[in-house]
Amino acid sequence: MRPPARGSAAPARQVFRFLHMSSGHPLGEVVVGEETLDIALPELDTDRVHLLTARDAYSGVTVAARLSTTEPDGDAVLGLFGARPAAATPEPLGVARLCLGLPDALLLDHAPRFRSESVLRSAAALGIELRFGPAASAGGAAPAAGLGQWLAATGAAVATADGLMAAVQDWLSQHDLGRSRRDGRTPLDRWQEGVTRYPIRLGAAAAPARMPGAGAGA
Repeated sequence: MRPPARGSAAPARQVFRFLHMSSGHPLGEVVVGEETLDIALPELDTDRVHLLTARDAYSGVTVAARLSTTEPDGDAVLGLFGARPAAATPEPLGVARLCLGLPDALLLDHAPRFRSESVLRSAAALGIELRFGPAASAGGAAPAAGLGQWLAATGAAVATADGLMAAVQDWLSQHDLGRSRRDGRTPLDRWQEGVTRYPIRLGAAAAPARMPGAGAGA
């Protein structure tokens, strides 16, 4: 498995600290990040997996996550929030956590695959503002210890698609329940407090919002 790039975590944390201070309610701004993992999954005939995450800047909760065998594009990002493009390509892995709320804004990097006309139209139809920044900024979506680093630290062996999906669920839950050294609260605590004060926008097909720590939904 390829280790995370050295020196990439500090800028990501700085970006996240700024976003946490500047976003005044849950799903006000969500930061999209990616991680590429060298994991062999013989059943899918692949040795590389892409993780797409969406992290709420207000609470720190990763509100949505998706695994894929191909590089994610803008349609995959909007799919984290329930959007279904007409010509979606079937994905053997899929969503590990779906956010039933709609963000006010998404922060993505400048990659052209996130800026297609269809993605811009779909985001506008959902009332989502797309904001574009450097690739390092979008990296702030993932916890400082990415999935690859977490797998290496825990010694978790992943050899199947189901095993990988279970590992992602464990990684997300561990982050959501991690207590801050500053105030003792968890990202999930901040999320729950925030949605009580500031109701989130729900998508047309969404059920009442569930907390991100409960099952696969956010």
